[in-house]
Amino acid sequence: MSESESQELRPSPYLSRIHAVIFLIPALGFALAMLLGGNFAILGGPYAGSIYRDWQSCCTEVSVSLSYWGLAAIGVGLALQFMIKPGSLNRVRYWVWALSFVPWLLACFPSLAHAVS
Repeated sequence: MSESESQELRPSPYLSRIHAVIFLIPALGFALAMLLGGNFAILGGPYAGSIYRDWQSCCTEVSVSLSYWGLAAIGVGLALQFMIKPGSLNRVRYWVWALSFVPWLLACFPSLAHAVS
């Protein structure tokens, strides 16, 4: 076996195409929220209030403080992808990854509540 054959790129056993799709849906939603605002702002998660109030400092401060919780949940979901062995529990891994984005999306409600108050 030559050296070039042994160093070929192989896909990660921990992250698959399904993980990428689950990540891209909220990421694209956030991009739409930043570009178009309005009805798409809910996909911006904790930054929905900032988007609606055109990035006023108080709304941005609340949004940033809320984003820590959403990012922590996404981080836990990502960490669990490497802790659960691939193959045996793939459905569990996909659900954990998808559900880790729920706190991010739910953070839009307190952010919007601050923005309209």
